[in-house]
Amino acid sequence: MDKNLKIFLFSFLASLPLWWGVNVSENKLEGFFLSQIIGDNPQAATAQINTHLIESLTAIQEPEQTLEIKAKSAISIKFDSQGKKEILFKMNEKEKLPIASLTKLATALTSLDIYSAEQKLKVTKEAVGQPGEKGKLRPDETISVNELLNMALIESSNDAAYALSEGRTFENEYLSNQKEFTELMNSKIKEIGLQNTQFFNSTGLDNDNGFNNYSTANDLAKLAYHISEEQPILFEISNKTEYQALDGLGNPHHLAQNINKLIGKIPNVIGGKTGYTEKSGGCIILVLEANGSCIVNVILGAESQETRFEEMEKLINWVDQTCSI
Repeated sequence: MDKNLKIFLFSFLASLPLWWGVNVSENKLEGFFLSQIIGDNPQAATAQINTHLIESLTAIQEPEQTLEIKAKSAISIKFDSQGKKEILFKMNEKEKLPIASLTKLATALTSLDIYSAEQKLKVTKEAVGQPGEKGKLRPDETISVNELLNMALIESSNDAAYALSEGRTFENEYLSNQKEFTELMNSKIKEIGLQNTQFFNSTGLDNDNGFNNYSTANDLAKLAYHISEEQPILFEISNKTEYQALDGLGNPHHLAQNINKLIGKIPNVIGGKTGYTEKSGGCIILVLEANGSCIVNVILGAESQETRFEEMEKLINWVDQTCSI
């Protein structure tokens, strides 16, 4: 075989992986050229084939992510009906970051371990004095755990979350305090496998001492999936656009309105939670149902309260268009 023909055949063989297996006739032609080259130099031909096969398989196994999320961290995970997970998108998903009011999911989850929904708690001055409070609670009034959960998860009421963590019953029986409650929160999340999360308060507000609640997008996805499986009532609450809160006597207290702009806008939402402080930036969790599977989406550290919604929509649309779910 002359030198020019060998060069041609090697070049032709290098392009074969691009259309390998298109049809039987092409396979036969490929085999013909392969046999000609192997006859003269079997080691060189085999090395060339292996190199291109490895490159092709690598490209298939690790598709390039083309989505740019303007946030510090993000993740999208698909959990099937057996709990098997598939990561659809990830970006700095293991970075520890402040999580603001996403904290209230853990507050609510812990509350269900120690209270009944009907149990009434007495509101303290400390609870009412929480910054950014929205529950319009009054000192010394009594209100049920159910109402506090609705306010904490729908409108992200700091006073409601704090009242849950104090645990004072109608009879003024002392059950716990803020420190003991956060210890229960930390024990709870360790039970469900969150290894990179720590709570210092029940609200998610920034602390002056610098000890702020933190987690990772990966951990929060696990927390959201656990809630969807074990305490779905919490996501049912968070999915309401509004809720008429009642006082301890069953009278209208105030109308709680959901601050999550994606509730009612994005289809098939199971539930979620928003969060924002100056230190955490915009944070959001949104859980979707898709053909019997659960898609958990988390964004941490968006530039503002508004951009957290924009980036979440971008992530959901990208997953819908790019991934087979």
